Amino acid sequence: MRRLHFSVIAPALLTLAVWGTAPVVMAADAPKAGIVAGIDTSTPESAVLVPARILRANDFRGIYDLLSVEEKAKAAAEWKKAQDQAKTGAKEKDVNQINDLLAKLLSPTAVDDLFKEAEPKLATINPEETSQALQMAAGFLPMMLGQAQPGQTPEQTKNKQALAAMLQGMLTDASGWVLTAGLNDPKKLRSAIEALVGGAKALGVKNAAELQALPFDEFIGRLGPIVKQAKAAAGVYDVGIDAFLDSVKATSTPGAAGATAAERALSVSFTAFGKPYTFPVTVVQKDGHWIISPKNGDQFGAMKQMMPGGMPMGGEGEGADAGGMK
Repeated sequence: MRRLHFSVIAPALLTLAVWGTAPVVMAADAPKAGIVAGIDTSTPESAVLVPARILRANDFRGIYDLLSVEEKAKAAAEWKKAQDQAKTGAKEKDVNQINDLLAKLLSPTAVDDLFKEAEPKLATINPEETSQALQMAAGFLPMMLGQAQPGQTPEQTKNKQALAAMLQGMLTDASGWVLTAGLNDPKKLRSAIEALVGGAKALGVKNAAELQALPFDEFIGRLGPIVKQAKAAAGVYDVGIDAFLDSVKATSTPGAAGATAAERALSVSFTAFGKPYTFPVTVVQKDGHWIISPKNGDQFGAMKQMMPGGMPMGGEGEGADAGGMK
């Protein structure tokens, strides 16, 4: 059965979903210059605008710098744990996978090799079928989220319905995008592979041992060039991630239901597929700064539960995930 996976939704949703499930706690000395210039980190809107600005600049080190001392220590401890496990062989399978992947990406003939491996799979991509599947998924969303669930407050129901409406519009627009994006174009495939290989080289390591030897903050800093190249690969298929990030806006609504001095409802807007979208996000105040509330994870979690293993759409073979913004 061909399956339409939940990750077909545009990177805009994926980015916001990350914010909802792993909120950034901004440190008291968070920078107010450079890439976050013009954003007051004491305002509710900054919970969305600062991460968007930093991602726009491909600066993952900037995200790390915004973590509180507590969050930095936790991240470093997790990284140290992974390093120790690699040294003892506890993660041998993961280490081998990283080595195999890096060897493939850093090979002098990487682009040619990867292209030869991927090109035959282009014949399995049917833009028309994928477009129809997206339209069907868009039609199911209102039915799935149209009714209140047990224990759900009216505000939660309203927010989920707003999120469903946004996704319905994006899936409908995506159904048009897949028809013109050239997903089965060999020239575009090669260009995308070239960008991704460039990103691997920008990481500056040859194997898992060199990667895991990096201090956590340096590892984070090296992700920037990789993300830049990933954006270039997406751009081959008319996916404008930077344009999306430039379009992100947030408006605080103090009078919204449930809003308090320490909790605020935001109306977050952005442009995808050339059209504007808006949906609600809850932010909370912590240590004098605003972060995305963990409550938002419930909304995105509900979306994932709707299609836990991919929605069967008919046809043979496994459909490739696709998503994008113009």
